[in-house]
Amino acid sequence: MTIREHSVVNLALLLAAVLFIFLASGLTRTAATLPAIVAAITMVLAAAQLALDRRKPPPVETIRLEGVPERFLTLTLAGLLVALYVAGFVIALPIFAGLFWRWRAGASWTKAAALAAILFALLYGVITVLLRVDLYPGVLLQWLSR
Repeated sequence: MTIREHSVVNLALLLAAVLFIFLASGLTRTAATLPAIVAAITMVLAAAQLALDRRKPPPVETIRLEGVPERFLTLTLAGLLVALYVAGFVIALPIFAGLFWRWRAGASWTKAAALAAILFALLYGVITVLLRVDLYPGVLLQWLSR
């Protein structure tokens, strides 16, 4: 049996999630909630992907990064990190995901805005309100809330 390269990545991700759950068990219940939830979701998704990899060949990728200058990718990552620092997770991640889906995947502005709205609802509604996990608000919201 041959192991595909992306299967190795999924296996490493699965093992990392198990390690994170083990490490989260040493934290207080409040501090361990978010890492344990993220690790459990990651474990389920990585295990499902490993099962799919055994049954069929990998799907054709739709988002291609070949030919994209390394400098552009580095600046994109730097922009995301700056946006996370300034605007926080709840605002920066939906905007970044929507813009990435629009420009790199070729989605329409309507679909990109819908993705951003759904991601915002999940981040704010599920994680912040329902699970009561405080995500980093960013320096802008910290300054405005004074």
